[in-house]
Amino acid sequence: MRDLRFNDIYEVIESWEALRRIPNYKEATGCIVYQHLFESCPQIKVLFGFSNDIDVNSDAVWKSKLFLMHAKHTTEMIEKFLDMMGPDIELLTGVLQDLEERYAKYEVTTDMYPILGEALIFALEKQLGKRFTPRLKKVWRDVYSELIHEMIHHGRVM
Repeated sequence: MRDLRFNDIYEVIESWEALRRIPNYKEATGCIVYQHLFESCPQIKVLFGFSNDIDVNSDAVWKSKLFLMHAKHTTEMIEKFLDMMGPDIELLTGVLQDLEERYAKYEVTTDMYPILGEALIFALEKQLGKRFTPRLKKVWRDVYSELIHEMIHHGRVM
């Protein structure tokens, strides 16, 4: 990874550890991510098996097995990436490349990645509250940007 400093990676991992102490954090965080994602980019709903006209604030969506499955899976995937950011960094690059290729088959476009990043930042802010400082927000954005850079520029040719 290009310009990530050890301290930045450490701060991101430490903040994720704080998140893990929140009960039911995987589903809760993932639900916030998807709610924000669907509100920010409504056309993305269909990529996840939902109709464009669903109300992302309805109890029916929040209790939907499909919605909860996507929410939990996304949180687990982020957690996997963070676990690999230490000694398995080379393996992470390959995983990111494979993931980008798989997402392309589902018609996920590269312009959707920043929207997902902002949804993740929003969820972290909401979940961690005051612990999610402006500095930590910047560090998360930097780390996320680097992950996406690896995913896009070392994966398939655009």
